[in-house]
Amino acid sequence: MKRTIGIIIAAVFILLFLAIIIATSLQSLSMSEDLRLDIQTFSNKDKDPGGCYVMFESLPSFYDGGHPSVVSKPFAASAKKDVNLRSGEGIIYYLITRRLFTTVEDVDAMIEFANRGNQLFVAAVDMDSILISRLYTKVSDENSSNIFAKPRAEEHFINPALAPDTVYARDSIADGRYFTLLDTTRTTILGTDNRHRANFIRINVGKGQVFLLLQPSVLTNYFLMYKNNLSFLEKAAGYTYGY
Repeated sequence: MKRTIGIIIAAVFILLFLAIIIATSLQSLSMSEDLRLDIQTFSNKDKDPGGCYVMFESLPSFYDGGHPSVVSKPFAASAKKDVNLRSGEGIIYYLITRRLFTTVEDVDAMIEFANRGNQLFVAAVDMDSILISRLYTKVSDENSSNIFAKPRAEEHFINPALAPDTVYARDSIADGRYFTLLDTTRTTILGTDNRHRANFIRINVGKGQVFLLLQPSVLTNYFLMYKNNLSFLEKAAGYTYGY
């Protein structure tokens, strides 16, 4: 059942604050310059192939609410200024980037945020080692695809109810990495790469969860606007609160 997103400035009875932190990154890929597939900004305002405008505009429809709020400061700094991030519950926080850099203070705040009963959704190729170690996971050093193969982002769901035979894929954009170690006592594998290795997981942390997706390319405009790939975002969001 869907619920309403409570934007920070709105007075609502059910609080579901959806935040997206924007980060910019560049990738060196030999691709078509006309489509500028070598640039992935993951910006909510970017309508080019490497932006996340489609994701940003689509999320509200999954939660029956207004547009999510956007923050641009590190997690710990944002939590200090925002009472909802600092002490609220039932909050979903999306963080999309190529490379995730955190401090010990950021990770402490993230873990405490999830412990209270919130959800942190992180999509990044290069996860910061501080966060990864705190969640008792390890990530591959290399990307999913063969270095000599044509770049291709591909994602499969594990849940049989989500049609595991359905392949969400797009050629010519970078893939991501995969997990090499998981804490199986509190981790659920949600998705896999083109070689069926775990790259999308949910980790139970206290009363909440942390979602880790190692292939952020699947959240870009270029990927989501291809065939039925937008349903990938809908199904991924289906694991979060309020859907």
